[in-house]
Amino acid sequence: MKARLIAFLLVLALGATPAFAQDGTTHTVMFDGFSLSWDASLAGGASVIAYAGDPVDLEAPGGPQPPRVEFALFEPIPWDEIPIDEMGYPGSDRKHVGAVSVYRLADIAAYDWSQQQVEQLGALLAGRPDLAEYMQVNDDLRTHMLPFLPVYPAGQVIRARAQYVETGAVTGISYVTVYRQDVSPFLASEFLYTFQGFSVDGAHYVSMVFPVTIEGFPADYPAEFDYDAFIAGLDEYFTESIAQINAAPPESFSPRLEQLDAVIESFAVLETAA
Repeated sequence: MKARLIAFLLVLALGATPAFAQDGTTHTVMFDGFSLSWDASLAGGASVIAYAGDPVDLEAPGGPQPPRVEFALFEPIPWDEIPIDEMGYPGSDRKHVGAVSVYRLADIAAYDWSQQQVEQLGALLAGRPDLAEYMQVNDDLRTHMLPFLPVYPAGQVIRARAQYVETGAVTGISYVTVYRQDVSPFLASEFLYTFQGFSVDGAHYVSMVFPVTIEGFPADYPAEFDYDAFIAGLDEYFTESIAQINAAPPESFSPRLEQLDAVIESFAVLETAA
């Protein structure tokens, strides 16, 4: 509780003293020895919170989450567009854009499910297999899943645009994915673009997760949907969806993937990082 209170007070301090260095096109935030920058057209602000880890024996969907520092980017919602609930209360004045989370590897070790992601990523980066094999449809989804933190209580059903990434501060992989607890057609707004990697100092795991919308996929489910026919052609549908995402031009993605790549390219571990 004390750690959470300190983190909350630090966020309040960041809110009182602008956490951004603005030059008209870029925002930059520094916290706990890490820094991050992004294009101003991507997000107008960020909240930064140092989360204490869950108890390692906590029974929760996705399992207990390790300690981490989370940079959550948001876009302010104009007052006249803030949603009002049925009781007449206004909703949030911020739209979540995406987040970058930084974990100490030493902290993850006690969290079995999260540690499995660390070990899988380490094996991938050591062996450098062709990531094309992870973009194929396979009956056993677990054999083709790519590492992902935080652990989601759902299945990683496809992976597309998978590639290795190296910057001066991190090395890892990026890809587009969808997590699902059911079987149904993909909607344009439910894709995730992620980076999963290690800091070059070997002490931290860095996860970037941003929702992206991809043109060419439906905005909603059809009014009349033949579920049985869809299930019968599921493998073909997954294969076609992966090919569609891999071949999609840059303007098909919102936000643009190069903007998100720039976020990871900007990430730095400063000398004061714990």
